[in-house]
Parts: sequence; C-alpha cells; structure tokens
Amino acid sequence: MAATKERKRHWLKAFVSIAVTLVAMPLTHILARALKDGTAGVEQFYAGMGMGLFGLLMVIIGAVSYTHLRAHET
Repeated sequence: MAATKERKRHWLKAFVSIAVTLVAMPLTHILARALKDGTAGVEQFYAGMGMGLFGLLMVIIGAVSYTHLRAHET
C-alpha cells in the first residue's frame, strides 16, 4: 500500500513539473519577442539580463523548495 501512495505522489510531481514548463515556455517566448520589438541597444541587453535573472531565481526557488520538502519527508 505504501508503494501505491509513493507512486501517486511521483505522478503528481511529474504532472506539475510538465504543466509549469508548458505554461512558462510560451510566456517567456512572448515576453522575449515583445522586449525585442520594444527595446533597442542597451535597453535590450538589460531586458535580457532581467529575464535571465528571473529564470535563475525560479531555479533557485525550485531547488530550495525541493530540498526543504525532502528534509521534511524523512
């Protein structure tokens, strides 16, 4: 019975990960296109760096929350 519960949790994590990716990817591409068309030169550079930092922040938050959740499972 424990294996079934563990498997269900695994599928939920996989579904959430795929859903976040499928939602975030088109949104970032739309944002990148809008920034490319709406900015030029140095503004475009800073806009790209801002998007990159936001992506890095998402990765850090995901890693920290994963570690935090993992610590509470044991």
